[in-house]
Amino acid sequence: MKVFGLFFVLLSILTPKAVNADCSDCLKLETFWNIYGSRINDGPCFINGNNKVCYKKGGGNMYCNEKDPKCNISDDGKPQYPPNSGTPEQCDSVPTVDTDTCSSDTEFYKQTYPSTTNHTMVKYGCEAGGKCQDACSYGFSSQAEIDFIVDKHNELRAKVANCEEDQAFNSTKGQPCAKNMKKLKWSDELAKVAQRWAQACDGYHDEDGDRVVPDFPDVGQNWARYEVPGIEYLQGSHDLLIQIWYNEVNDLNPEAVSSFHKAGTSRPGKPTGHYTQMVWAATTHVGCGSIFYKYPKDDSTWFGKVLVCNYGPAGNFLGDSIYDIASDPSEVGTGCTGEVENGLCV
Repeated sequence: MKVFGLFFVLLSILTPKAVNADCSDCLKLETFWNIYGSRINDGPCFINGNNKVCYKKGGGNMYCNEKDPKCNISDDGKPQYPPNSGTPEQCDSVPTVDTDTCSSDTEFYKQTYPSTTNHTMVKYGCEAGGKCQDACSYGFSSQAEIDFIVDKHNELRAKVANCEEDQAFNSTKGQPCAKNMKKLKWSDELAKVAQRWAQACDGYHDEDGDRVVPDFPDVGQNWARYEVPGIEYLQGSHDLLIQIWYNEVNDLNPEAVSSFHKAGTSRPGKPTGHYTQMVWAATTHVGCGSIFYKYPKDDSTWFGKVLVCNYGPAGNFLGDSIYDIASDPSEVGTGCTGEVENGLCV
């Protein structure tokens, strides 16, 4: 079983390579966002440090000519952002932690898994790790956020199950339908461990055995980090990161469905494990954690967000089928032992 992480720097530190005379060579941010599945629509130019820059078609980046209206920079020198949920001034206090609950959770895992001191819930404390000490928030602010994450996963699982995914590597048939794709439910225990790992800021993944929970002795994991030059770019970030995981479907050949990681079934050099874990039929629960933090410099406007989702039971076992293939839409859900809802077993 493998876990997969994604280091996604949306707008990395840029060193413009050329001056753009008229912005005609700029890749529109609308196009850039759409490539990665986001719904955000914006102009091509944005602020990076003291410079106005854009992504260049074909790769690289360049300075923007702010006099060209196609550059879409307002008169005050700021890019025209889409509606946003806040400003950097909203990240000026340290989030509180329920230390009693956190300590109780730690003690529970010490007693439940006494043979190891490396379980994520034992090894790491309740505060943010050293690489993201200037934390703005931990976890999710509402049940609506949690519901969105679960619904997003199930929406994409149903897309595959119902024969609606037409993207695939080296195939014109798209991905096959599924007989036995389960509808995911939220697990507070998986989420608790995912949250502790997200706050640890100690690398891409904890070890397989360090994230187990009583209900799931094997736990899968998807990980992503998202870095942006302003809070306004964080709008819809959960949607974006989950969609990026799923978009690896473009690099998976349908033959992989019957035997995970079979040789030649994925685009060379491209990861597909985020996608396959998301649509692993036997997985029944997901629980996620998140941390949003500011870069530790007083004059920095850069922010980072880490999203970790743990899955139980784990997927991505070499040689196993990702799901049972339905030969046509009439067979969708026929592998379910109970009710079927939108092509998913409930």
